[in-house]
Amino acid sequence: MKKIIIVFSLVLLIVITGCTSNRKNFYRLDLGNSFNTISEIQIVDELKVIPVSKILKLQEDSKEILVSLDKLFNVQERDNFSYLTDLKKVNNNAGVSPVIVDSEVYDLVKYAHSISLLEGYENIFDISIGALISLWDLNSKLYIESENNLYEIPSEIDISNALVKTDESKVIFNDIDKSIFLEDSDMRLDLGAVVKGYAAEKIKDYLVSEGIVSAVVNVGRNILLIGLNKGEEWNVKIQTPFVDIGQTGYYFGSIKTSDLALVTSGVYEKYMMGLDNKIYHHLLNPKTGYPFDNGLLAVSIISSDSTYADIMSTFVFGLGLIDGINYVEEDELLEAIFVYDNGTEKEIYVSSGLIDKFVFNEEVSSINYIYKGLMNYE
Repeated sequence: MKKIIIVFSLVLLIVITGCTSNRKNFYRLDLGNSFNTISEIQIVDELKVIPVSKILKLQEDSKEILVSLDKLFNVQERDNFSYLTDLKKVNNNAGVSPVIVDSEVYDLVKYAHSISLLEGYENIFDISIGALISLWDLNSKLYIESENNLYEIPSEIDISNALVKTDESKVIFNDIDKSIFLEDSDMRLDLGAVVKGYAAEKIKDYLVSEGIVSAVVNVGRNILLIGLNKGEEWNVKIQTPFVDIGQTGYYFGSIKTSDLALVTSGVYEKYMMGLDNKIYHHLLNPKTGYPFDNGLLAVSIISSDSTYADIMSTFVFGLGLIDGINYVEEDELLEAIFVYDNGTEKEIYVSSGLIDKFVFNEEVSSINYIYKGLMNYE
């Protein structure tokens, strides 16, 4: 349910042809719409040594990786997808019986669940949040016309009822037979905050195994960088919240980096306007049942592991600005960029590992974005 639009300094866009002699030094490969999102790979072949036939194979194999994962993990109802996934089977048997799942599903669910149980950080990230996600149903509402584009939000009673069905302690794992059981009949799992990052990591592993040394994997805006871009680090521009690409100040800053994942959670990615003219976004607080309301507009996580970056973008967002920065600074696997709305200005903060890498785009000063750098606790 994420992420940011990341723009790379690659300027040559081409269409793949079947002619081996017409090799290019840059390929953009469409991977279809698995997970109900747009995914692609950008491959740099500076020396023009990769046959077009191999490029086409890489495209088809990567697309199949996404399709196969979608058939394991999807839980959302959507058009042209009627496959009974392993995760849907678990949800359908909630309160009835354990379900033996594919070992890949078991391992990822258990890994994500372990983040739900981090001591001292309960009610920040919870994979048993499916009932709340279904209640808010932003995926459907965003495609339905409403008067003045305003929508009625769920009632307090409905939210309270959904909260009762959200309880990570009632997700039971059996390591012997790889089964998962939801103790409450109305519970629902949702791995939307982790599976696309996991998919990007799998595609990266596949590309590397095929000898690809320079590429960008983009699974629903979960970005994973492979190697360098023509001998230099990738230049990654990060989208300004609520500003479309092409508009002045569409990115608020950039970093140069390589071999890292970049994942963002932001309030502007998927949201609706309530009848009270207030924004209600998709990043739900499993403690209150409402979207997190902590002043953050976006958190961009940078890490070497795409799966971890995906989870942490949601987790750190839920912590809020100060607790989020503190958590990132204590985790050697993470760096982060925060965009915070103080009511009059949008403040941009970075973790200490990015202080020499982040470049602020002065254009956004005109729309009240200011660069603060490191958090000053005084």
